[in-house]
Amino acid sequence: MSREPQMPAAMMAAFAGMQSGGAGVASAFAVALVMHTLAPWREPTGKDLERALRTAERFKLTEDLAIFLPPEPGRFAGRAKKDAYKGVVIALKRVDELAGDERAEAISQVRGLLGAG
Repeated sequence: MSREPQMPAAMMAAFAGMQSGGAGVASAFAVALVMHTLAPWREPTGKDLERALRTAERFKLTEDLAIFLPPEPGRFAGRAKKDAYKGVVIALKRVDELAGDERAEAISQVRGLLGAG
């Protein structure tokens, strides 16, 4: 029995946005994160920040992007939740690939889109 891959329309739009540079990548990540967490974003502190840094190291992301990583789904989380988390990590890796001014602009756009000003 095979499982049909289910991808929400918003996630498809986010991945389509990743094919263009800069602003498309930032908005794609913001959409992926919001689709995964379904909650307002807040910058992690304390133990949440330590967890985010460890997770970023495992996914080979830079430390400045670790603050955007949500908590990983638990061991018994459903496949849809785990797939949404993978989408967040993939989108964040695309932001990590940017260099120089384009990267700084994308990070500031992500912060703005997530409501961090």
